[in-house]
Amino acid sequence: MATLTRWVWNFVTPTISIFGQDIPFKNFLIDIPMGNVSNGGVDRHSMVLASITELAAAPGNPFDYPFIGSAPMEVHNISPRDDGIVSLWIHVEWDHPLQLRLNLLVVNGFF
Repeated sequence: MATLTRWVWNFVTPTISIFGQDIPFKNFLIDIPMGNVSNGGVDRHSMVLASITELAAAPGNPFDYPFIGSAPMEVHNISPRDDGIVSLWIHVEWDHPLQLRLNLLVVNGFF
């Protein structure tokens, strides 16, 4: 029987500091540790679906409000690995760091 597990990963666009200015990467890889399959994690046989969205925050609150902003963003590739890590290639077309959320759905035991 197949199992479905939802993961949520909030993060800020990775940056490089040049002359004191934080410049965001437009293309980057991110590795998310999810653990092994027996605990809802992943291996090479797992199917992982992903969506990405920008996050906003009301004054005094954490960044926790998904919305569609002006920045085009895509998840290009997803690669679950036997060590329990999911690698994702992400593209965000924006000139400033953004608060982002990845929603991941992991399917195990389907085959």
